[in-house]
Amino acid sequence: MIVINIFLIILAILLLIILWILLVPFVLYINTEQRIYYLRLVTIAKAQFFFNESIFYIRIRLLFMSFKIDPLELSKKKKKEKEKKTYKWTQGQDGYSRTRLGST
Repeated sequence: MIVINIFLIILAILLLIILWILLVPFVLYINTEQRIYYLRLVTIAKAQFFFNESIFYIRIRLLFMSFKIDPLELSKKKKKEKEKKTYKWTQGQDGYSRTRLGST
């Protein structure tokens, strides 16, 4: 019986949070003269877009945390293939040592 009551309390809290997020007003601000663009969920989050001829990034503030995302940099990282590091163990006078293959 206690487990069911705790479950119902947690479920009610989660439903209230979801309802709060759905009913919170959001602001879409576009100012092309000053190049200010953002989407804001009042009291929860704000996503601000910065772009110029050479830069583009998104700054996200979620509650008390702040993130900076560069979508162009993310796509460049995905395109690069990761170099596989291979090593060879060799025995010398001092014992075994590890040398990287393909290094100069």
